[in-house]
Amino acid sequence: MKILKKKVKPEHPVREKPEISAENFIFLAAFLGFFAVFMSQMGVMNALNTMMNTAYSLLIDTVLYLTAICVLMGAVSALFSEFGVVSLANRLLNPLMVPLYNLPGAASLGVVTTFLSDNPAILSLAEDQYFKGFFKKYQFPALTNLGTAFGMGLIVCTYMLSLSLNSGESYGLSVAVGLLGAVGGGGGDMVSALLEEFLSGGFGRVAGLTADNTDFLSDRGMSPEDTAQYLADHRFPEEALVWQTGADGTPVLYLSEEQWGLVQTLELNLFYDDGAGYIDLGLDNVFKFDEAGGLLGKNEGTWLAINEQPVAYYHSATVDDGDQYTITGRVPVLYNGSRAELILVFDNANPYGFVAGVQSVYSDGETDTAAKSQSELQAGDTLEFLCDYYSYDGAYQDSYLLGEPLVVTDEALVISDVVLDGRTEATYRFTDLYGQRYWSDVIPE
Repeated sequence: MKILKKKVKPEHPVREKPEISAENFIFLAAFLGFFAVFMSQMGVMNALNTMMNTAYSLLIDTVLYLTAICVLMGAVSALFSEFGVVSLANRLLNPLMVPLYNLPGAASLGVVTTFLSDNPAILSLAEDQYFKGFFKKYQFPALTNLGTAFGMGLIVCTYMLSLSLNSGESYGLSVAVGLLGAVGGGGGDMVSALLEEFLSGGFGRVAGLTADNTDFLSDRGMSPEDTAQYLADHRFPEEALVWQTGADGTPVLYLSEEQWGLVQTLELNLFYDDGAGYIDLGLDNVFKFDEAGGLLGKNEGTWLAINEQPVAYYHSATVDDGDQYTITGRVPVLYNGSRAELILVFDNANPYGFVAGVQSVYSDGETDTAAKSQSELQAGDTLEFLCDYYSYDGAYQDSYLLGEPLVVTDEALVISDVVLDGRTEATYRFTDLYGQRYWSDVIPE
């Protein structure tokens, strides 16, 4: 079945601001009052002269300097890419950069360029498409931090060593300690990041860790150091998400029993290639294992449909006591023109599932303190299915209408699996104990 998408019309018109309102006068009062404070102390001419000189210095001494760095390093990065220096550095320095910073060897060029110039040099490298190909998306913030750690290194080291000539004292040891600090601090390893957040009273800067999913640690009689080490030891190993070829040629992914113990949920994420990008068809708790406990990578090109219309389906929860099970999921829709979600339920009595109802989705600015209301579909209701759309480089584009509108009748909606015409790509999403999410590589064809 071919999947078609259409642009979603805005649900609410854009509100235009009135030309004249109290906002105009409040801003003018605050703006003039801010500068009046300085001018009352410095005098009008001195204050204006200081502002102009500061702006001039910022433009000439700082902005143009940083621009020059970006231009030069952009040219250098292009040359490195063109003549294979990036690939060479990645191959030679990968054994060093991975254990130190969990970054590929190509990141070493970021260290060199920022050390010889300044922090913005890393931006030119990060914009090079060939250079970016060595990194995963989550590694780019770490690459930026790495550049910050080594920025202006040569200038600072030269200045410190020059002080030795003027004062007669040796600053060589200080320079060496500083370089070691940059090497050790540039990566921001897991234990140090966790420890810093624990001592500051929160985990907000560690991806996936918040007060909501670390409350269980508050009652443990552990020191901050032991707590940080515990979290680091129980980190889900994303590097283990590698597809191998099974005995029968089927892709298979192996994790140890301890690693599987860190997995809270496992879901199949399917994308449909429409020739211009990817339609995200959602997440389903569909998976199989081989006799050795390996996750089988099978993409059969089928997906959930309602009345034969493929839809974006997202698994919500599974409750299974061994005898009875209940699986719930949601399907984003426009329900009579308003955003909502169909609630789907699969259980022992209804293994093929049924539509339990529809519930509203709050728009930006609306309160979510009240419970979302769930109601039954009525004959004559109109459903327009929604999906998220991504470019080939993985960037979110927008939400689109999926297929044709469906008018509800007195007959129950039918849930089924349909074969999709065209190319699909599938990956598995792993969610660990802390709510952090990891995706495997695309299942090989």
